[in-house]
Amino acid sequence: MEPIYIFTSEEEGCSQETIRLKPFRLFTKMLSLCLPEELEPMREEEKDMYYPYEGRPPVILTGCTGHLQMTFQLLHTSLNREEILDGARSLYKLMEEEMPGKVFGNLLLYQEGKMPIAWFTIDLDREEKGRKHVKYVTSLLGRFFLGTVTYPKEESFKWQAALKNIFGTFEEGEETEWKT
Repeated sequence: MEPIYIFTSEEEGCSQETIRLKPFRLFTKMLSLCLPEELEPMREEEKDMYYPYEGRPPVILTGCTGHLQMTFQLLHTSLNREEILDGARSLYKLMEEEMPGKVFGNLLLYQEGKMPIAWFTIDLDREEKGRKHVKYVTSLLGRFFLGTVTYPKEESFKWQAALKNIFGTFEEGEETEWKT
């Protein structure tokens, strides 16, 4: 996979900062995708601060400012492609119960790439300068794959567009002995 530019700030009329996606492999080659090149593994002390619970996602990436965070989990639960929407509906209902009072977006299905992905948004904070959280689900080699993205609310336009481009790069790889 070659790097992909989503927004290029040098283009005439573009008011967004440049977003360049670069290839990543997750779960020992089980998943290939492109992610913003600014992402790097979150430091342990930050993981303890943002995800202070047992069973936190094994892969947590963050941008240099900490405003963008992405997590990736491959669960032991089986999930085939025909069940993706149902799996996302179940997750949506669970999150509504776990997070009463939060504003949830519609459940959407991205089908333009090699892997269909169901996703929805959650407004984590009521204030304008709050954070937006995206949860998404797909089937990775017959298992339940759960990803999240958290970004500043005021950057919603940018990250909604970027996410669709990122989802379009998801590609199943090889079955491995990945331990979650």
